Amino acid sequence: MSKRVQDDAEATSDVPPTEAKKPKMDTSRLRLGVIPHLSVMDGLGAINWYITILGATLVDKKMTEDNKKVMHAVLKINEGEFYVCDDFPEYNNGKICALTIDSDLIPVILSVCVDDDAKAQALFDGAI
Repeated sequence: MSKRVQDDAEATSDVPPTEAKKPKMDTSRLRLGVIPHLSVMDGLGAINWYITILGATLVDKKMTEDNKKVMHAVLKINEGEFYVCDDFPEYNNGKICALTIDSDLIPVILSVCVDDDAKAQALFDGAI
């Protein structure tokens, strides 16, 4: 083994391989509470309605590759965030979630607030 390879191996031997490669979680938007995730028939129309009528702010939006459906959008009214997406019946046995009460697809996202990056990382890693 060359001197450089040996030095590199020794330098990283204290850090287990699983620890060294874990992604760092972005904690800048963590919130406490339940976030409504609305599945609708016209995602872009719904986003426009929330912005125009309720004064919402669009925080983020991801569209399908063909740019026809909203995969995920984050909107904010005052300090409250909520999510909007188009309905995708093709992934729910043909059921249209936005119109069907008996659908088994009810997304609920629990968002928590932590006071430092170490606790946030532990939560992200599943330790808390």
